[in-house]
Amino acid sequence: MSGNTEPESVGRGMWLVMTGKPEGIACFRGTAKAFFISLTPMLGFSLMAVALLWQNGQRRDALEQLLSTPAGILAGPVISHFLSLRFDREARWARYATALNWCQWGYLPLFVIVMGLWAGAPAIAPMLALIVVVYAIWMQLFLARHGLALEWPRAIAVVAAVVVGNFVLVLGPNLLGPVLTRVVP
Repeated sequence: MSGNTEPESVGRGMWLVMTGKPEGIACFRGTAKAFFISLTPMLGFSLMAVALLWQNGQRRDALEQLLSTPAGILAGPVISHFLSLRFDREARWARYATALNWCQWGYLPLFVIVMGLWAGAPAIAPMLALIVVVYAIWMQLFLARHGLALEWPRAIAVVAAVVVGNFVLVLGPNLLGPVLTRVVP
């Protein structure tokens, strides 16, 4: 396998990883350029959302999103890089992070389907949403385990740190916002 970032290689890698085949990780390059390329769709969609909010007159929401988006997108890579250094897996980190960024797009359609079902079949939608969340966590664990070549406890630590870090950086300010606006005029 050449391990390039051509669309057919990324697509094949996504399919293999999402179906539990560790050899899919080799379809992604482990370079800084490949990593930055894997960030562009997330940044692009986030900037489109900011532009739509701004255009609709929701300027404060647009600015909040503009400020929180880089934190949300970069929290996982920064935290996992720190842990890859700690676990002596830095040489594997760029390929792991690139694969993770691309593979996250694979379960996005599942979330869209669940949201559609929520409106049409609200009784089963929460169960399906839970299944998608469990699958997303499994995939992150799978990538940490095989992409960074970690034992399960360390893979769990990486995923837990990334999830908690994202929660604190992205949702924390949103949850504290109403409190802070009352405290700070």
